[in-house]
Amino acid sequence: MGAQGLSEPAVAAGRPGGAAGTRAAAEATSPRGPRRPQRARRPRSPRRPPHRRRALVRLAYGWGYPAGLAGLDGVAAATVYVVVSDVQSPAGPVLGALGVVGLNLRDGGYRPPRSPSLFKELRSLAPQMAVLALVVAALDTAPRIAGHAGAAGAALLWLVGAAAGCAIALSGRALSYAVLGAVRSGRAKRRRALVIGNGPVSAHVAAILRQRGEFGLQPVGCIDTGFPAADVPAEMPVLGGCDEIYRIMQDHRVRTVVIAAEEVERRWVDAIVRICSGLCCETLLVLSPADSLAVTGARVDHLAGTPFVWLPAPGHGGLGRPLKRVFDVAVALAALVLLLPVLIGCAVAVRVDTGPGVLFRQRRIGLKGKEFVLLKFRTLRPADEHEAETRWNVDGDERMGAIGKFLRDTCLDELPQLWNVVRGDMSLVGPRPERPHFVQSFSESCPGYTLRHRVRGGMTGWSQVHGLRGDTSIDLRARFDNHYIDTWTFTGDLKVLLMTLRVVLMRKSG
Repeated sequence: MGAQGLSEPAVAAGRPGGAAGTRAAAEATSPRGPRRPQRARRPRSPRRPPHRRRALVRLAYGWGYPAGLAGLDGVAAATVYVVVSDVQSPAGPVLGALGVVGLNLRDGGYRPPRSPSLFKELRSLAPQMAVLALVVAALDTAPRIAGHAGAAGAALLWLVGAAAGCAIALSGRALSYAVLGAVRSGRAKRRRALVIGNGPVSAHVAAILRQRGEFGLQPVGCIDTGFPAADVPAEMPVLGGCDEIYRIMQDHRVRTVVIAAEEVERRWVDAIVRICSGLCCETLLVLSPADSLAVTGARVDHLAGTPFVWLPAPGHGGLGRPLKRVFDVAVALAALVLLLPVLIGCAVAVRVDTGPGVLFRQRRIGLKGKEFVLLKFRTLRPADEHEAETRWNVDGDERMGAIGKFLRDTCLDELPQLWNVVRGDMSLVGPRPERPHFVQSFSESCPGYTLRHRVRGGMTGWSQVHGLRGDTSIDLRARFDNHYIDTWTFTGDLKVLLMTLRVVLMRKSG
């Protein structure tokens, strides 16, 4: 802060000749010594620190809301069982509650909705309660009532049970939605949202989000998609083009992206969705008329009448990345210990073959486009740094000796990359990281190439085990790598590792 930003007393106190300086000098020369400094009065702190409030909000969203709804659904299912059946043990109501909660949990019914709708919830809850009541009636109530009120009595009891279950579940949701809307409207800082599009649809959506606090989203700006621009208000600045979305999302700490599908080219929609998935952002796709027909039967929500679908993040979100990282470190450390004799033997052979400098260090581009230094055993000595950074392939080079060729053919030259995995530069399985020179070149010719940087680069990957290495199509590599990222599973990584062993040992890919 400059001096013009300070008050005059503060400036005077900081000068050696000011009042504070004179008083300090007098106290220092006093026989009694300097006065005991008075204890500064502690400013009154807020009732709850901001970071604690944010933690409580996250706790309420992450656990309180789902747990509350699940508990109410369990009560509703147990009520159905009690009304319809002659309960002899608590096992029946508990099983019914677990069944209903499990169905809703599988269908994503416990995530806080952006646009709550009791009618939409009724369409999913009514069949669940009706089927539960029917199953209970078939197993217990129908034989008992047949001798008294007959089929009419059984049907009436079934209807009463299903209606009671629906009433409890819907009442709980109505209360939860009211609390959710009040919390979102009363929050001083709503979730930052980026609107992709600069036409009439995106302008309408942005206006809705600004005016309706219950959605809990605050647009920070929009993206120019080349659509004929609408009247964009001052609160919605154009932050850049589609090719800058990754940077914009990070600079503005965006956590939700709203895509106006009819104002964005299809190729950019795919890229944006993948970027959002890599950053674990919430993605709302506002449907065009054609998209609305294509997703008939899917779960479509509405923002003040505007249809959209919520796109979940892939397995790399949530616990996926930490678990993958723990597995990578554990396996890499174990491999370094077990393969230590092999590593020493390779190092000695390289030293004899090419002289000093056993390890070859090369700049590569990894997670989120960041550079790191990749390690390999040296198989030849390049003429200069420029050749090492820009030469695509060294196969068949006359400078490569028999030992270097053997190391490359058996992939033993890549074993030092296990240390890159331990350090966090790479993963065991992932897209192959490339040098900065080629990343820039491939990004210009292949639009989906930079999307590979959503995850750490790997020692092996889906494209490599299918023979896409060396002088092969860059576009196909990007397709294979992005498919791996989009559909990642832990078992998929295990499959790639086993396929890698087959490629190395049997020289057979695919």
